[in-house]
Amino acid sequence: MSNDSLDASGISGLVIDNLSVTQLSPAASTQPLGATLCGYEILGMNLSAETSSRVNSRSTAWWLRATLCFASGLIAAPLTILTHELGHFLAGLAFNHPGVVIHYGSVTSDAAKAGYPSWQLAIVAAAGPLVTCATVILCCYLVARYRPHPLVVAVGLFAPLKFSVGLVFIYYWLSGVRNSSPNFDEFNVAKQAGISAFIPILIGVAVLVGGWFCVIRSIPRGNRILDLATSIVGAVIGLALYGAIIGPRLLP
Repeated sequence: MSNDSLDASGISGLVIDNLSVTQLSPAASTQPLGATLCGYEILGMNLSAETSSRVNSRSTAWWLRATLCFASGLIAAPLTILTHELGHFLAGLAFNHPGVVIHYGSVTSDAAKAGYPSWQLAIVAAAGPLVTCATVILCCYLVARYRPHPLVVAVGLFAPLKFSVGLVFIYYWLSGVRNSSPNFDEFNVAKQAGISAFIPILIGVAVLVGGWFCVIRSIPRGNRILDLATSIVGAVIGLALYGAIIGPRLLP
């Protein structure tokens, strides 16, 4: 036997064998479900928008990083050459050597012809490599102390590249090929100072290897290939522009 009754709250009570079962009215049960579905739709839209934003952000960050590394390499090549040659130039001026002229890739002087002492000539020859060593050490400090800024990384990579000439000298020496008077800084330092050429050469090679290890290791692994590739491409183009166009016009 069943009786239907409706109380003031809008809930119909169904009594079956003295057991009451309550049923929510359709109006009361449908509204929360619709709101929940609507909430899921809105949440889904928000998640999609957030995902799209992250993808666009990563894409923008990739191109921005590549552009910064390329521009840094473009600047680093001529910058490190100029600072190296500036070391030679300022040392010659400090000793008041005659005819000291800085060019875009070298420094000329009449000091040797004028009979200036060998120790002065040795210091002038060492001034460029010393500036390069200081530059590499500074770059290693900056990437270790702060963060691998693209310009610091590019300078740290390109500056010690001059010391690779020493590796060529060592290779030919081990192969039995002897050149009595090669013309590069480390050999000129040894010649004027009266020491073995291997002393300044090995110091330069150590700075080259140590500097590259320090700088390259500071770059996050996920960005290492991108940073190195774009920096090298920028440095090659910068070196070509500086050696063929900018340098000869700026410092002939």
